Amino acid sequence: MILEDTNKTKENLIKEIEILKSRVADLEQLKVNNEKIESELIKSEEKYRSLFENSPSMYFTVNCSGNITDVNEFGSKELGYSADELIGTPVINIFHNEDRKTVSEQLALCFDNPGSFYDWEFRKIKKSGEIIWVRETARSFHSAESGLIVLIDCTDITVLKEAETELKKTVHKLKIKTKYEELINSISQVIHKSINVKDVLDNTAEAINNSIDVVDKVSIYLVEDREALIKAHSGAPNWYVEKVDCIPFGTGCTWNTITSGDLNYCSDTDSDNLLGPAGILLGIKSYVSIPIEFDNNIIGVINVASFRKNSFKEEDISLLSLVAGQVSTMMENIRQSEELQQTYNILEDRVKGRTLELLKSNALLREEIEKRIRAEIEIKKSLQEKEVLLKEVQHRVKNNLQVISSMLDLQTDYVKDSGVLKLFVEAQKRVKSMALVHERMYQSEVLTDLDFTQYIENLGNYIFKIYGVNTKRISMKIDINEANIDFNRAIQLGLIVNELISNSLKHAFPDDLEGQVNVRLDSEDKYFILTTSDNGVGLPKKFRLRQTKSLGLQLVQALTNQLKGSIKIDRRKGTRFRIKFPI
Repeated sequence: MILEDTNKTKENLIKEIEILKSRVADLEQLKVNNEKIESELIKSEEKYRSLFENSPSMYFTVNCSGNITDVNEFGSKELGYSADELIGTPVINIFHNEDRKTVSEQLALCFDNPGSFYDWEFRKIKKSGEIIWVRETARSFHSAESGLIVLIDCTDITVLKEAETELKKTVHKLKIKTKYEELINSISQVIHKSINVKDVLDNTAEAINNSIDVVDKVSIYLVEDREALIKAHSGAPNWYVEKVDCIPFGTGCTWNTITSGDLNYCSDTDSDNLLGPAGILLGIKSYVSIPIEFDNNIIGVINVASFRKNSFKEEDISLLSLVAGQVSTMMENIRQSEELQQTYNILEDRVKGRTLELLKSNALLREEIEKRIRAEIEIKKSLQEKEVLLKEVQHRVKNNLQVISSMLDLQTDYVKDSGVLKLFVEAQKRVKSMALVHERMYQSEVLTDLDFTQYIENLGNYIFKIYGVNTKRISMKIDINEANIDFNRAIQLGLIVNELISNSLKHAFPDDLEGQVNVRLDSEDKYFILTTSDNGVGLPKKFRLRQTKSLGLQLVQALTNQLKGSIKIDRRKGTRFRIKFPI
């Protein structure tokens, strides 16, 4: 019995020993595996540390307290610091004061939503004090060493921001130039159509008030004896006009301009002693007073005022001086016409009441007739000179726009960023579309007669050429019914067609898709209808015109509003824009 128990004990011991051996083998294998995993982790950490340190982007890690926990060598050097100078400091210290609050809010979002990516653009400050623009992508994650941290990938976009700023300035200058052209053309047309002083001055005052954004009030005075009498005004209430309709000699800024013969600009009326009580009561804060000169004498003044300080820029003042020159030319034409009319009246009276005396005074009659003929010849000559001048203006504007287009084209050679390059090309196309109108105008026999069909065909061919379109793959059809389109609206319609054709060529025919772009202009009752369409892939389902961030489509909406028109979009069988505006 004892022997049997002993044998069983041995068997149990042998089994336990085998089990222990198996466990030891498992532990040894586990140790080998752990060592292998640890080695791989070390290699992985070294690999990602190398990527972190050697990346050409700035990398920062930030903890929940908002302090920098790590920065790569490129990031610290770009900002002019050493890594030790940055680590442990609040990250907002390297951001511009105006951006720090928003930076803190964005970091809070990252910490509240681990794993989510956030993008932003802010200004950073280098150690030297230099300010740079950066685009950052941030994401929070859990770190074994530091807990929840945010990794920030930062790229310097200062050059891009500067290019955007310059482009905005260029577009702003083009908008101002367009407004100036509209004002000058509007006044020129009135001068050519009418020789009535009141009509011309009323239209001039209204045109100035509508064309220059900062203007709140316009008054035009003419000198009669020792008084300055208001002849036209815009934007002023009746009570003000009644108080300032007649200004005695030597009073206020009006007579200061008349007597000195110099332009008078006051940027802040708080420090001015020439503005009268009525102007102070009206709330005028800045004004420009421009003399109207005729035959080396000051015959009147154009007073332009704003309810804001420092409103008028140099280009505004230059434009107003040009308008005053046009008014002077108009006064010369009117006075010549009045003299001619007086001659006609004298001749008429003499024919009716003094027939016998007239028969005895053939010599005097010949003199009067010759005087009338000379006056008429002078007027015709004056009108011809102005016709030539207007053509010269159109030609010079076209040349200046061509210079701008060429400058934009040259600048693209130095632009490496594709986004900025795209903006330059878009600006060049818009300038070219306006230049084509001026080219057609100065080539026309009659300045008011624009071949709109030829203009749109030239514009379409130019856009196809710019985009390098194969006309065998994408064709263009233009159907313009005979329409009398004036110069100003031709510019607006040309810009609209430019944007819509460009959008079709850029987006409607991907992957060598074939198709057609159509431009059509019809009239319906008292409206014109401009239709541009393509049979391409169509607009995205989520596209909303009023919410678009596209500068081109925003420009289309703004131009349609200027035309007092409306836009409808048809998404069936491609994309169709239908713009309806009054004739």
